[in-house]
Amino acid sequence: MTVLLCLVGVFSYLEYNTSMLVMILLFLITFQQSDGPVFYIYASEIAVDTGLGFSFLALKGSALALSLTTEYLMDSKLQPPGVFWLFSTCTLASALFFICTMRETRGLTDKQKKRLYRPETIVWEEGQDADNLT
Repeated sequence: MTVLLCLVGVFSYLEYNTSMLVMILLFLITFQQSDGPVFYIYASEIAVDTGLGFSFLALKGSALALSLTTEYLMDSKLQPPGVFWLFSTCTLASALFFICTMRETRGLTDKQKKRLYRPETIVWEEGQDADNLT
């Protein structure tokens, strides 16, 4: 997806409108089939109810911030090519972050998934359920 956003910027800079539109559509298809739904699936697997609420609040808040600032960025000194290159760089940085920090949940029980990102120093009481931890 980083490559597609970078190509949108290149084609915008070169004013190849048809190619730019094709790259935007390919980006949307790729996003909707990969990164788009993954957050919802992964967050609901590893977070308890309260944490999941805050996760969704952060996701929707960042989407709101992005939708409010994109038009101003397009009209700034960056111009559309620079904005798409900025988005491409942010996508690359987030991909590297997730590659380094996300853990596999396949084969884990629900309790193990909920404890995946908890500090190891916490001592759990005997019989305490991961869904009811605060």
